[in-house]
Amino acid sequence: MNENCYLLLELEFDPPVKDQAVIDQRIEEKAKFWSTNSNHFKKGAEYKTYLEMLPEIKKIMSDPVKRKGEADSACSIVYGPIDQDLKVLGTTGEIAENVIENYANTKKISLNVIKKRVSTLEIKIIQKVDFQITYDKYYKNKPKNAETFDGMKTYLKPFNKDDFYAFLNPGTMQNMDKLPCDKLKQLAQEKKKKEFYKNDTYSSAGKKVCEACELAFKDESSKTIYDDYLAWCKRRSILDNAKEIAKITGKKMSDEQGDIYIGKLTELLKDRTLAENIFISFCKIEKIEYNPDLYNPGKKEDKARKKAEEEARKKVGEEARKKAEEEARKKVEEEARKK
Repeated sequence: MNENCYLLLELEFDPPVKDQAVIDQRIEEKAKFWSTNSNHFKKGAEYKTYLEMLPEIKKIMSDPVKRKGEADSACSIVYGPIDQDLKVLGTTGEIAENVIENYANTKKISLNVIKKRVSTLEIKIIQKVDFQITYDKYYKNKPKNAETFDGMKTYLKPFNKDDFYAFLNPGTMQNMDKLPCDKLKQLAQEKKKKEFYKNDTYSSAGKKVCEACELAFKDESSKTIYDDYLAWCKRRSILDNAKEIAKITGKKMSDEQGDIYIGKLTELLKDRTLAENIFISFCKIEKIEYNPDLYNPGKKEDKARKKAEEEARKKVGEEARKKAEEEARKKVEEEARKK
C-alpha cells in the first residue's frame, strides 16, 4: 500500500496517536465519509480506492510495530521537503525568527511545527527584535525615580562625583555597589556627621547627598531602583555619543564604529547579543544608517576568516624570523670556534 495511514486518516503522527479506540473511531468516520462521497465527480474514484484499502488500513493501524513504521514514514513524507528548505535557509547555522514566520505563512504550516524542525536540525534561531520596544526600554523610557536622581547631580558637582557610590567611597573600597545596604547607609551617616557639620553651602550640599544616599540604600528594593537608574544613564551616555558621531558623519555608522559602541554596551550589559540588539534598534529609530555584519553572517565569517589567516601569516613570519636569527647566531658561533 503506497498511501500512509496516518496521513490518510488525518491523525497526528508526531507524536503519533496510539490510542486504539481513537484510531478505530477515525477509521469509521473516514469510511463513512469515503462511502458517502464515492460518487463525487472529482474524487469519487479516489474515495472508492480508499474504501478498498480499509482492511489493510485496519490491519496496519492495529499492529503497534507497523503503526510506528507508518508514523515514521509520515514524518519523512511531511518533514522531508520542509527540512530541505530549512537547511537552505539556515546554511550559516542560523535562521532569523521572522524568516521562520514567513516560511510558515507561505507554506501554511504551523509555526510551532517549523520551529520544532529547526530545533531538530540544530539550527540556531535568531530572535526577532522589535526595534521600537527595545529602543524605548533601554534608551527612551526613564527608570523609576530618574527625575529625583537627576536633581541630585547638582549637589554632587561640588564633590566632583557622578553617583552616590563614588560620593560615599572613602577612596580605598572596591565594588562599592556590591556592599549591603546597611553598610552604605552607615557610610552616609558617618560622612554626614564627620564632614558636613558646618553651616555653609558645601556642608548643605553634602548633607543633602548623604540623606539621598540613605533613601536610595534604604533596602535592596530601593538600591535596585538606583542601580537601574545608573545603568540607564550609562547606556544613554554611550548611545548619545554614538548619535553625536553619526551627526558628524552624515547619519552614517560604519561596522568598525558600531563595534566600538557595541563593545561598550557589552561591557556594561555582559551580553553581546543584547548589546547588538540595543545598538541596532537605536540606529533604526534614530535613522542612523548602519548595516552590521549581524545581518550578513557570511560577511562576518569572512572577516573572521581573513583575520585568522592574517594572524597565522604573522605567526609563520615570526617563527621564520626567529629561525633565521637562530641559524645566523649558530653560524657566527661556528666561525668563531674555527678561528
